[in-house]
Amino acid sequence: MQRLFVLLGVVIVFALIFGFMFAYYRSQQSRRRLRWVQPRKHGKSKTTPFSSPRRQKPHDSEESGDSDSAIRIEQVSRPLQKKLLLLLHGDRQAANRLLSAAKDRNPGRTIQWYAEKVLFDLQRDYGKY
Repeated sequence: MQRLFVLLGVVIVFALIFGFMFAYYRSQQSRRRLRWVQPRKHGKSKTTPFSSPRRQKPHDSEESGDSDSAIRIEQVSRPLQKKLLLLLHGDRQAANRLLSAAKDRNPGRTIQWYAEKVLFDLQRDYGKY
């Protein structure tokens, strides 16, 4: 009978150890999933997935009527601006690029719709939906 209690104690200890290891693994996995969004604190490159290195554009591209597809974050309502910038860690250039890309993919919508679409896509990609 005493051996049974010792064996039961050993099984419980291993179950606890395995449970803690599994919980730690899951927490690290969720951190890794979000780590690629955060800007690096050290190193040469400060790019995130939404802020690629700037490409050189011709100087006359702004004058050639290309501005009709550009949406600025300032055109969006204040609550949506705050939510977008919170998810993008304050990166206004990335927000402007995402809004313009959403307008290019879905023409004929309102500015608020584009902001909500970008917000939904970001939240979906971060794993909230």
